[in-house]
Amino acid sequence: MKIRSLFAVFFSLMMAQAAFAGATNCVEGAPVPVSMSVVNTSFACTFYEENVYPFSLTPYVSDFGLYTADNYTNWPFPGFLVVTTDPGNVADTAAWSEVLTFVGDQIPDSSSPTGFDGSDEVTLSWLGGPAFPSLAAVENDGYLAFTPGSASFVNSSGLQSFTVLGAPPSATPEPSTLLLVFPAALGFLAFRRRRV
Repeated sequence: MKIRSLFAVFFSLMMAQAAFAGATNCVEGAPVPVSMSVVNTSFACTFYEENVYPFSLTPYVSDFGLYTADNYTNWPFPGFLVVTTDPGNVADTAAWSEVLTFVGDQIPDSSSPTGFDGSDEVTLSWLGGPAFPSLAAVENDGYLAFTPGSASFVNSSGLQSFTVLGAPPSATPEPSTLLLVFPAALGFLAFRRRRV
């Protein structure tokens, strides 16, 4: 009986913890072999306005260490995704709501504006959050502009996608989450009562 009570407590608390976890994440897809020696990794990332940046793409680029020799084919290019209410005029920085920066730090290349051809981490800037990059940096390094609610980019291979969704989902627990916490509390009380 003790084991069942402890299991119920553990399961309920783990499910409740998952409901309160941060929203920014990447989901790994199936790797795609290109040749006998090269594998392209597949993943989809969703970014929210929360304090988790810089966010490392290395585990997803290397498929959690399985394909480190192929990283050079999988690094996203350095540059910016600018979320703005005026995508036709990125120079209007007052219209920006978020900027996703792919930090140029992999595959040195002196002909590239950033000095690198790959990025293994991203940062997100937003109104009221970390400062936006300068307009000069955005224009120099390259950008894609999106309107709020449509900021989703899929790379040329179709294997990597990056979506900016703004504010994270509400941290207010749903009723179903509270239903998971309640059995945990009951299980803990039953376990405690039997020990006394």
